[in-house]
Amino acid sequence: MSRLRVELHCHTNWSGDCGVEPRHLVEAAQCKGIDVLAVTDHSQIDGAFEAQAIGALPVIIGEEIKTDRGELLGYFLQEFIPPGMSVLDTARAIKEQGGIVSVPHPFDRHRSSAIEREALHEVVGELDMVEVFNSRNISDADNAAARQFQEERGLIAAVGSDAHSRMELARSHQEIKPFDGARDFLAKMAGAQLTTRKSSHLIHFVSTYQKLRKRLTGRGIPAGLRRQ
Repeated sequence: MSRLRVELHCHTNWSGDCGVEPRHLVEAAQCKGIDVLAVTDHSQIDGAFEAQAIGALPVIIGEEIKTDRGELLGYFLQEFIPPGMSVLDTARAIKEQGGIVSVPHPFDRHRSSAIEREALHEVVGELDMVEVFNSRNISDADNAAARQFQEERGLIAAVGSDAHSRMELARSHQEIKPFDGARDFLAKMAGAQLTTRKSSHLIHFVSTYQKLRKRLTGRGIPAGLRRQ
């Protein structure tokens, strides 16, 4: 295999706004030709471990972590990182595990979860990658601003579908050479071929529906190793 197709931003039902079980996410990845899947639930990692345990394809343990000033992405994690810490402390906690630090949808003006501008500049020295295209971003200008930020600071570009449903998976992905571990992954990402495609704006209603459904039915995070 000369190159691997990698999805770096997707969710399972361990996220409060997604209803896709890990096994169904893995099945969708296989159907769509994804070779490596990074599962990045909101302040949860058990869904990623569940997907990894299926053994159908390599799964990177990721987490979309809510800091006190917006979200960061951690990859190649070993342990759960709790939400609510400072941006800098969160980035350093990722690196203490040997992980990779990225920032999702950094300039998305429509998401309250996007990192604050001042915080982004404070943490830039800890960043390894920047998500320069997020399929769920409504504004093309917001993706363009992320690309400009990444290029000006010489960081590695990444893209993500931010899939909260099976139909969204693989809309944006990268193709890289085979890698061995986090550091080699980062080196190979420097030469990634990026494929980007936006999702319909209507897809946000899927997330809203899942949030409301879980609140009304009381079916939130699956039973088991629930993280607080």
